[in-house]
Amino acid sequence: MTKPNKTIANFKKKGIIMEIDAKKMKLINEFMELSKGRSTDEILPLLLAVSQKSRQMGLSFTKEEILSLVNQLKSDLPESEKAKVDLLINMML
Repeated sequence: MTKPNKTIANFKKKGIIMEIDAKKMKLINEFMELSKGRSTDEILPLLLAVSQKSRQMGLSFTKEEILSLVNQLKSDLPESEKAKVDLLINMML
């Protein structure tokens, strides 16, 4: 599993600097590990599962946190996949 410090370093490297609760960071790391090498179609169920798990844990992400994380995750995707992600996020927020 990706170490939290590595994920935080990646966010800082890409200009995403924010304070994230350790429990939230653990969920983010789990999601990033599970989503490696998957298409956006395969990632959606993972995203929904992480969202449900965060609610069960009593955690919520701000809109700014969600958008920053999504922008980080989609940075390496092809344009067609980025458009899918944007559409999904716009429906969710």
